[in-house]
Amino acid sequence: MKLGTLLCGALLVGIGLVGCTKDEAKPADPVAPAEVTKEKVVVVNFKFDSVKLDASAEKLLKDTVATRKEGTKVVVVGYTDSQGSVKYNQKLSEKRAKAVSDYLNKLKVENTFSGKGATGLLNKDKTKAEHAANRRAEVAFTVIVK
Repeated sequence: MKLGTLLCGALLVGIGLVGCTKDEAKPADPVAPAEVTKEKVVVVNFKFDSVKLDASAEKLLKDTVATRKEGTKVVVVGYTDSQGSVKYNQKLSEKRAKAVSDYLNKLKVENTFSGKGATGLLNKDKTKAEHAANRRAEVAFTVIVK
């Protein structure tokens, strides 16, 4: 066996290079990123001026929690529609986020929460249906896959 082939073999083993010819070495093919972020967002809706979770919201959260992967980061953000004062809506959004957070805590799911008031409107917020869509808490389940 030639000395060049032996050196190339040693390089292959020692530093993980591929494609040696004679006395030269080439770097390995690019590797996929070390981590990928995957996120699932569920939306919990609330009735007008309410912070109470209904049975369908609890079921949605419970089902989502049951399928989450270990190490999932959970963030809850509460919102309101544009009815009411800025100050009132901010407090209401915080209470909505806290209601969801408290329920997740009962399910033994660590989370963080905050309220954004009426800053995250999904639409023009003019009709009853548009108001209803904006009265929500968004729960992001984020996992980093390595």
